[in-house]
Amino acid sequence: MNLEDLIGATLDEITIDWRNGIALATFLASPKMKESCALRLTGLVRVDVTRTPRASRLVREVRRADVPGIAPARVEIALESGERLALEAASIELDPIGG
Repeated sequence: MNLEDLIGATLDEITIDWRNGIALATFLASPKMKESCALRLTGLVRVDVTRTPRASRLVREVRRADVPGIAPARVEIALESGERLALEAASIELDPIGG
C-alpha cells in the first residue's frame, strides 16, 4: 500500500493527539484499496487544514514532499473540491485498518 492508492478514496476523519504529537487520518475503502486505512504521522510539527462549506471528502491527489534523511517529512492531500491538507512530521506511515 502506498500514498498513491489514496487517490479516489474518501477521507473519513483526522484526529490530532496534541500531547503526543501524533496525527491520524483515516480513509474509507475504495476501488484501489479493498480495506480502510490510516495515515499515521508521529513527531507532528505542523498541520495546515482548510475546509470550506463545499468541502469534498474524495481524494484527488496525494503527494509526499520530503527530502530523504531530513525531517520533517511532508504529505499534502488535495480533495476534489480544491481543499488541501498539509501535515509535517518526523515519520509518516500508511497502514490498513480493515473494514
